[in-house]
Amino acid sequence: MFIHRQPVGEEASKLAEVLGFKRNCEIAIQRLGHMLRLIRERVENIQTDILVLYEKAIATCEERNFTSSSDPSILTPILDAIYNKHHGG
Repeated sequence: MFIHRQPVGEEASKLAEVLGFKRNCEIAIQRLGHMLRLIRERVENIQTDILVLYEKAIATCEERNFTSSSDPSILTPILDAIYNKHHGG
């Protein structure tokens, strides 16, 4: 039922419910947008960190004149140099 083009009774209750749901959706969308921005920033930081470590590994290999080797222990001095002896190996 409508009085002066305004919903009354059950219609008003349904309208309030729909508007509340709409507002909750808007808030959730804003939060998701914020989280996506944070995730993008973190991914960019991780990519930068990986690139820096990669460049350090290449520089260390070139510096020490390492050639390809089947011996996995050859990586220990490289990792030590890159991680300042904190690589966990």
